[in-house]
Amino acid sequence: MLDLGTAVEIGTSAGVFRAGRVVLATGPFFAHGLTPAEGLDLTVGTHTMLHVEPSPADAERLADLPSLIVRPDAEDRHFFVLPPRAGPDGRVVIKIGVPQHGRRLDADRTAAWFRTDGDPRAAVRQERLLLDLLPGLDVAWRRTVPCATTYTGKGHPVIDDLSDRVSALIGGNGYAAKCAPALGGLAAGRILGEPWPTELDRGLFERAPGS
Repeated sequence: MLDLGTAVEIGTSAGVFRAGRVVLATGPFFAHGLTPAEGLDLTVGTHTMLHVEPSPADAERLADLPSLIVRPDAEDRHFFVLPPRAGPDGRVVIKIGVPQHGRRLDADRTAAWFRTDGDPRAAVRQERLLLDLLPGLDVAWRRTVPCATTYTGKGHPVIDDLSDRVSALIGGNGYAAKCAPALGGLAAGRILGEPWPTELDRGLFERAPGS
């Protein structure tokens, strides 16, 4: 990435692009390449998502299930659930994941993780948590997929300027999939010069001093 003064030039595998302003929403690959996000004080952890296909009757019954973040007193029972949705293969699946505190992984190790099927052993516990939440759920099919989470020190995403022309939307802390449209709206509004919503504490989304 190169700041030309009047625009930002970004080199990718698909070619070179120029834009007046850029929002970096790179997830765990924030430190890959030369970008202003490279110096952010973030950690990355890998974990496994479980996709389960409910029976057609249960898929219909749970069609209005909202996205859920479950955080009881017992920390080892924290998890999140995405409601039944059709994937690219046409299967209607419920997704469940368990946030896992990160460690500092480089881009190569993170990329290697995404070439696996995740950890099938993690699926046993995740399915048990899902069935505790939705007793009687009829699971017709299941699979595990790899996932990675980027963590910030504040527990909220970094939605802040990194330079005059580059802003960040990074650090979902394992929960961003449930509120991605709202977070994207905040980042887009900021880069377009819209006022920050008064009901949100701006400081929670600022990058750490010195990063």
